[in-house]
Amino acid sequence: MKINLIQRRAKSFHYSIENYFPRVCEELNNLDISAALKIVPFYSSGILPRLQIIKYAKKNQGDITHITGDIHFAALGLDKGRSIVTVLDCGRLHQLSGIRKQILKKLFYSIPLRRAKAITTISEYTKQDLLHWVPDLYPEKIHVIPVSVSPIYKYYPRNLDYRKPQILQIGSTPNKNISRLARSLKGIECNLIIVGNVSPEDQQSLVDNSIDYQSMTNLTDEDIYYQYKKADIVSFPSTIEGFGMPIIEGQKVGRPVVTSNTSSMPEVAGDGAVLVDPYSISSIRSGFERIIADSSFRNKLIEKGRINAERFQIEQIAEKYLALYRKLYRNPDGQ
Repeated sequence: MKINLIQRRAKSFHYSIENYFPRVCEELNNLDISAALKIVPFYSSGILPRLQIIKYAKKNQGDITHITGDIHFAALGLDKGRSIVTVLDCGRLHQLSGIRKQILKKLFYSIPLRRAKAITTISEYTKQDLLHWVPDLYPEKIHVIPVSVSPIYKYYPRNLDYRKPQILQIGSTPNKNISRLARSLKGIECNLIIVGNVSPEDQQSLVDNSIDYQSMTNLTDEDIYYQYKKADIVSFPSTIEGFGMPIIEGQKVGRPVVTSNTSSMPEVAGDGAVLVDPYSISSIRSGFERIIADSSFRNKLIEKGRINAERFQIEQIAEKYLALYRKLYRNPDGQ
């Protein structure tokens, strides 16, 4: 059985499947399954490049072909009986409106996902959100297989710097909530490290609230791990997420995490993070203040986080994908 995983071409602000599915592919090969990761040579932008992506996917089919996220429309070029599409999130459907939303819904979700033999989502929240937007999908066609944390992220103890704690924020897209984060940290002596390009509007908010910050881009896994080791607290108060990898990465390294009480984040964080209302400045601020002020609470949170992160081991996750691949390979015409 030959498994081909078709993956988007990464842009500078992507930090998710670019690191995740290569690990899945490697582990599948460790299980004596022939698996290959195929990176499409075109960015998903505009009509012609997307047609070229569909053509590329068609030329690179395996016995099972797996579209690993974002470029769902590539399934239009595949043998529907042995194709799988992973849906990472439905975030853009929440953000857009009018004709743009309808086009996105049809071409990226409704049409290709009806064609795929199976769908995977990376959280139960994303599965339910997908069924909300595309209600005529069969629920039993959708399988929840979470994300694994990279083995590079290892426990690294650190004593919190009370004088000026370093806060690490992974990601800077609109859902990462940088403006509210800046307002919540106003007056808290800290150093904020942001991984990602910060928009002019968010830069202005950081300046207006007198936040000592630094932004970084194009970091390797090793670079990001180094930032986790230097950090005192991990910040992830997003408005919406399909999963929330930085939650698990922070927990694995042994850092207290502040994240949101909405979408997938409670599901992922378990009881190993401070959950805040991402739309409330005071709630976000209280989360950081409690971690900084209460050492007993902070230490218990770190321990609970480390235990929670054990749920996301690559070996278990690769086995789940393998079971799904085998089911489709043996029964491409069945449900």
